[in-house]
Amino acid sequence: MLHVFFKYVVEKHGTPDKSTPLNSHELQNIRQVFPENLVGFYQEYGRCVLRQGRLQMCHPMDLQKILKLVLKSDSDISHENSYAFAYFSFGDIYFYNNRYGCGSIELLTGKIFNNDLTSSAETSPLIGHTVFMPFSLSDESLDLTDHLGKALFKKATNKYGELNIGECFGFVPALGLGGEIRY
Repeated sequence: MLHVFFKYVVEKHGTPDKSTPLNSHELQNIRQVFPENLVGFYQEYGRCVLRQGRLQMCHPMDLQKILKLVLKSDSDISHENSYAFAYFSFGDIYFYNNRYGCGSIELLTGKIFNNDLTSSAETSPLIGHTVFMPFSLSDESLDLTDHLGKALFKKATNKYGELNIGECFGFVPALGLGGEIRY
């Protein structure tokens, strides 16, 4: 059943632009790692493209190798109990950790963020509600700005077309190899 928050997201931003349902095996896997409110969204829409391509839902296994690579040496947030559920058009990954809730990985800058990990407060019993975070972001927050401070999403979609399920925009050469955030 679709959680009231996700009903609001669909009312505000429309149904996903593109979607592919999850099979029964994939749904069973996510029931073991995600809170029920997120599972309901997966049951309804599966892998999907939201907000004209700014945000995508993925199955946790789609990005598990990336989480393993990024989090393998992290003593607090392990890749063994962290699962990707969404990413934005320029690659930031949103994950759910069964101890600390929702976090994000900025692949372009190498930053990892998790509010419950850095907060002095005890982990909330409503930790499952943290999965709402990426869906609450504004269109501007789900964009990237170039070296001049100009938004890139519309420019990239005009030049390269709309993103399909499983795609995101990147830079050539990669930023880590000397590339720049330029259009």
